[in-house]
Amino acid sequence: MAVVAAGVLASLVCPGFAAGQDAVSILGMAWTPKPAPALVISASGPLTFTKAQPEPGVTILEFPEAVLARPMAGVEQPAAGLTRATLAAVDEGDKHWARLRIESDPAARVTVAALPSGVELRIARAAQAEPAARSGELDDVVAVADSTGVSVQLTGKGPLVGKTFTLGNPPRVVIDLPGVVNRVARRVQPVGAAGVQRVRVAQHAIAPEPVVRIAIDLDKALPYHLEPTAHGAMLRLGGAPAVVAEAPAAAAPEVVAAAAPVMPPAPQPVAAAAEPAPV
Repeated sequence: MAVVAAGVLASLVCPGFAAGQDAVSILGMAWTPKPAPALVISASGPLTFTKAQPEPGVTILEFPEAVLARPMAGVEQPAAGLTRATLAAVDEGDKHWARLRIESDPAARVTVAALPSGVELRIARAAQAEPAARSGELDDVVAVADSTGVSVQLTGKGPLVGKTFTLGNPPRVVIDLPGVVNRVARRVQPVGAAGVQRVRVAQHAIAPEPVVRIAIDLDKALPYHLEPTAHGAMLRLGGAPAVVAEAPAAAAPEVVAAAAPVMPPAPQPVAAAAEPAPV
């Protein structure tokens, strides 16, 4: 059974445009390895498309309002799961449109995303989807300043182990978290204390492995230390956290032994006077 999805609403019964209607021109097709491996279809404007999978390993995209600016060679990237991609012009009566046929690994997942001037297709093999499912997540980043430095709390679902290094001009400390996906809503957190200007968070890489990068902008170089925790990690910049002196504990009340009760002396027996014997 074919699976059909529409990127932008289009007719599946009668695709194409009639002569005299304005059409978007498809200008090229190329495989781009960065920032993420993808097949990019470039066009003179937005592309309306429909997507169908008539059989495993075959994906068809119809562009009902587009024409090819010129014949285009197929694209092959077997190492990335793309067996072959071909673009062709379709003419049926007074209807004309473009069709993209993707042949891929039957176990791969083909996703399509609209671009301002074209579309982008990504192919994820099952072997690639599995590590992604196991990726960690960075849920929050909170910076707290005190009198000796700044503590940056990284919160996740479990311990976060990263690679730390420094960069100059301007000075900053950088943490790379491999295998982690960024879920932090605030990309920049101002600090402005203890020699720390701000903390910045971004998804530095997506493939072949996700990497979150955290950059801490400094006024000048500071000592730092990253320590994993049960639910993330803690980065300390500057000196050790100030220790708040505790108030001396109140002295325990002295226990005084109760005096033993004084008992009156027992009465001494008094010898009774001898009565005279009867005469």
